[in-house]
Amino acid sequence: MAVMDHKTVIFAAAVATWLLGRSIVLHRRLDPRGVALAAGFAAGTAAWWAYGFWVDAHVFVEDHLRRHIAHRLLLNDVRLLSDPAHHYAPSIPELWIEFARHTGWVLVPLAAAAAVLALLRPADDARAILAVWFLSGAVAYSLTDWRQTKHLMNGLAPMVVLVAAWLVSRERLRAAGIALAGAALVLCLRTDVHLVRDFSSLRVSGASDVDGW
Repeated sequence: MAVMDHKTVIFAAAVATWLLGRSIVLHRRLDPRGVALAAGFAAGTAAWWAYGFWVDAHVFVEDHLRRHIAHRLLLNDVRLLSDPAHHYAPSIPELWIEFARHTGWVLVPLAAAAAVLALLRPADDARAILAVWFLSGAVAYSLTDWRQTKHLMNGLAPMVVLVAAWLVSRERLRAAGIALAGAALVLCLRTDVHLVRDFSSLRVSGASDVDGW
């Protein structure tokens, strides 16, 4: 993850912190999974940075470290209202409406509910980790200048797994949940059909080539 997309540090840091924090509080030891995740991501980052400095140190610092990381974490554009005249990134509500539309409307609320329930029952370690993965990205990508749906897509896998696991464990809600998930799938396929016919039909906010660098 560190080599392919540096923004996944959000997930790695959150999950590693969750694993290490719980193991220290409950067992007074370090969870080896958290240690491995933190060490592995750090090693991947070190390899990527070493490559960047080797190719062109000045450009790497200016483009990657300054513009793609430092500038994105200034928190100087946290908005609930649309302001396209002065900001390239969508507001937080616009971001989530767009993401919900791109994922079939139903998946986002189902995943959010499943993630909250997973954290209320932290004994289910696997689901809690998936919830931390999804929610950490949801918060970070909403507040920073990484506020684009393409970044939220990094949390799509845990969203789908959380919803599926939740529906399997809730017999009374299973039929309704499957129907909702099926509706989301149909809506996503409809979007795909339009996309194949006309690639510009999928509107994505926050193109970084107009952010005033």
